[in-house]
Amino acid sequence: MFEKNLIVNNLYVYLAVFSAFFISYIPLVYILDYISISKNLAYFIFIVLSFVVILFYIYMERLQVSKESIVMLVLSLFFATYAAISHSLTTNYFNDYQTLIVLSLLNPLYILQATLLADKKKHIVLFIYGITSVYFIFVTILWLKGDLVPEKDTIFIQVFDVVDAEYYQNVNKYLGLMCILTLGVFTQRSWLINILKTTLVVLSIFFMLKIGGRAAIVALGIVLVFWFLLLRIKLESMYFILSLVIVIITSYVLLLSLDKLIILMQESSINSINRFANLLMDSDSSHREFLFTKALEQFTHNSKNLFFGGGMNSFSVFTKEYNIDVYPHNIFLELLAEYGAIGFIIFMLPVFYLFKIRRERIGSYVGNDPLNRLFFMIFLYFFIIQMFNGSLRNIWFFTFITFLLLPIPKKKPLIVTS
Repeated sequence: MFEKNLIVNNLYVYLAVFSAFFISYIPLVYILDYISISKNLAYFIFIVLSFVVILFYIYMERLQVSKESIVMLVLSLFFATYAAISHSLTTNYFNDYQTLIVLSLLNPLYILQATLLADKKKHIVLFIYGITSVYFIFVTILWLKGDLVPEKDTIFIQVFDVVDAEYYQNVNKYLGLMCILTLGVFTQRSWLINILKTTLVVLSIFFMLKIGGRAAIVALGIVLVFWFLLLRIKLESMYFILSLVIVIITSYVLLLSLDKLIILMQESSINSINRFANLLMDSDSSHREFLFTKALEQFTHNSKNLFFGGGMNSFSVFTKEYNIDVYPHNIFLELLAEYGAIGFIIFMLPVFYLFKIRRERIGSYVGNDPLNRLFFMIFLYFFIIQMFNGSLRNIWFFTFITFLLLPIPKKKPLIVTS
């Protein structure tokens, strides 16, 4: 049956993954512009195609949706219902329903897609690696031509500044993802493979530092340290203890010489280092400190907010900005500020259930085999990014990445043969 429907299976995988990446994938913008199709229309077509292929795939493979998938769908719809009630009880200053649509329609769809792809993780990894490689190739060409300058009126800006003026975040997100995939894909013990892997990773990190998107740099750094220290070295080993001591001593020395370090950072020609220096000097143009602080203020404003939040899209009203584009830029602070502690817990229920399943099936939250570990690292990477750039208005991508963590059952009771 699998060989007979191999094309259909692969088509389903590619449609599901590409629809999740669709909105943020800059090369697609140029393709759609070339064929004169609006981005929203194209995305709607992709969603419909994905749903149709899901139904066809389930029918052809006699596939039953697992009990775990149903539970996670129900729990996600529970939060969508809670959010809808919150929306109805809050003054709708913006007449905006995007968050409600995402929570009630897109999130359940991507949970279903991700859980149905539990046994196709290798296909997903290779397809995503191809997607991210396009960014790496573009950036490499610009660098070789001397045009990798993330400033106004440069070829770099002309190529990438087409997604809400967030070119540096967008590009760095894909470059960081490619780093993680490179480490996970090229696992062969060969000197040639090691040289290739090291070259790709070093170049990607160099490009990320040059471009300046800080969230992806921080996320990648944490993932690499976690991967190396917690997965490659036993916690009780002398190597781990020695590495930890070196990190602590280095951090202490850097803190002692912080003033001189900031001056050197400000004089650097690398954009990311300049932006980190501005953050240390309290001149951060992204206003993250203000947004995070205001979100916590809204959450603790009164007992009603503490338990139930201020209501959907209420953050910009609380900050007196009255602009739908003003949001906490941290998905967890947004949940606390607008939906309260109760909403936060309800939102996290399907995630807690997912990790419970991981623990039961593979004996580890992180994973005991390379493929499951790789997907956990991808999840961790985007989890950290969500703490700096996340919003419920575009959470379907993170939802898809998260529920790809569902491990394959030891046995496959879901396939019913006639």
